[in-house]
Amino acid sequence: MEVASLGREVRRRREDKGLSLRGLAKAAGFSPSFVSRLERGLAQPRLNSLHRIARALDTSAQGLLSGTSAGATYSLVRAGDRALPVSERRPSGRAGAARSLVDGRRALTALEFTEITTDFGPQYEHPGEELMIVAAGRVEVELGDDTITLEPGDSLCYPGSTPHRSRALPGEPPVVYLITTRPDGA
Repeated sequence: MEVASLGREVRRRREDKGLSLRGLAKAAGFSPSFVSRLERGLAQPRLNSLHRIARALDTSAQGLLSGTSAGATYSLVRAGDRALPVSERRPSGRAGAARSLVDGRRALTALEFTEITTDFGPQYEHPGEELMIVAAGRVEVELGDDTITLEPGDSLCYPGSTPHRSRALPGEPPVVYLITTRPDGA
């Protein structure tokens, strides 16, 4: 999904909820100008910002990133399809990327994350369930009161309502697949 598509999805959901641009900005804790730039595809949100916007729209960041193609009986995403840069502070100075692996309004979302930060960000909570699969590298997950290290091939499934956050551990750059059920019932 491109930044412009993400912006259109945010606008569509905001309008479906009957929220003004100012109303969404206030609910998510941002300026109206930031939300306007996001909706026009001119701003690239940080992942934690995307979570705040999603919460204000009663969905998840994954739901926003998965797009809106409706009516198709299947979803096909090719290996070379473009990833959405996810702006986060990283030691390398590079932005990470999230690529939706399921297009459209399906019952689940699947994202591929690369270049994951080595610092814990804020904890997230959201409706639905989440399945994390580590394909490469090592990832540490704080899940409620537990800290779990995941190695390549490991998976972890948990309720999205459990406070959680993750970070990359030193070594090979991680590739993580995150599959969630859609909280909006699509």
